[in-house]
Amino acid sequence: MISPYTLPVLAFTVFFTGVTEFMVSPMLTPLAAAFDVTPAQASWLIAVYTLSYALAAPMLGRLSDRIGRYRMLRAALLLFVADGIALALAPCFSVAVGLRILGGLASAALIPSVFALIAEQFPHDRQASAMGLVMMGMTAGIISGPVIAGWLTVRCGWYAPFLLTAAGSLVMWIACCFVFRGVSRVSSQPSIRPGKCYSPALSGLITAKGLWNGTAVVMFVLSGELLRDRFGLNTETIGFISAIFGGGLLTGNLLMPLLRRLSGTDTRLLLISLIVMSVMIAGFISGTGGLPGMMLWMLLQGCALGIAAPVSTAIIAEHAGIRKGEALALSESMNNLNIFILLPVAAAHQDSQILLPAVTALLFCATALTWCILSAIYCKK
Repeated sequence: MISPYTLPVLAFTVFFTGVTEFMVSPMLTPLAAAFDVTPAQASWLIAVYTLSYALAAPMLGRLSDRIGRYRMLRAALLLFVADGIALALAPCFSVAVGLRILGGLASAALIPSVFALIAEQFPHDRQASAMGLVMMGMTAGIISGPVIAGWLTVRCGWYAPFLLTAAGSLVMWIACCFVFRGVSRVSSQPSIRPGKCYSPALSGLITAKGLWNGTAVVMFVLSGELLRDRFGLNTETIGFISAIFGGGLLTGNLLMPLLRRLSGTDTRLLLISLIVMSVMIAGFISGTGGLPGMMLWMLLQGCALGIAAPVSTAIIAEHAGIRKGEALALSESMNNLNIFILLPVAAAHQDSQILLPAVTALLFCATALTWCILSAIYCKK
């Protein structure tokens, strides 16, 4: 029987994942100065992280299907500890970039395992809500990560946020060892036959999520530099403004169960949230409304993403059957592969005349693909 502490512990665990992934947004310029590179080059600290994630996620997801989710969680948390300490001690930029592989491996092991575990342990009608509750932990990390990172960077140095995440991950490793002690395998699902391919519908859903989710993350990561360039804001101020995006995510997570009941189906709710998110991102890139307008677009973009992410994860898990860990890992892999490809290009071409049409086209294609696939699935039923 699953422990009553499972969801709280998982929420706190992904909290530090959210902090680690999103705290770099206000830090690109300080990191560039520390390692004597440009902010665009500093974005490779994120790009390498996501590439490592993308390459490792399918293998680690399949491994978690076999050895158990909790074992994978504990190993991932130790990698987060090593990643934070190693980065803080990195002597040069090339070493720091290489060490980011550890963080990518940790996320590749942790995130799919967490949501596959929820999909296994909760009935279908509660999965999206349970995933939303756990995602609130990551959302809290996204909200506080940029704020804490900006504050610590100004007062203690660029390395302080990495040491903080290492310490937090160590605390959660201890908590997992205590709460989940004696648990080796969490699933009694039948073994997975190797070589079996995903259905075209599931493959399409995974690809589409990788496109829209990865694009949304790229725009958040670059939001700090866009705000800095347009309004001359300092690192600490950008950190506080970036928390608005996390506030939107939290709002979306909280509203998702209510909106799911009102919309009637996960499919309808997902499509509406993707359309809203696309419009909000376009408004942010264009700078419509000046600084207040961009802050509003960030808030609403985060809200739409906070709804779309858990709903799409639940849909993918439902169609994956016993291969939940592997399918969700592949979904995260596609997401991070898109980030790896798009981030360096977008960082080097932040002019809205180039960025706006490219991002809008990507989001339109991803939304259209999602609609086509879900419509086909619905028609068959």
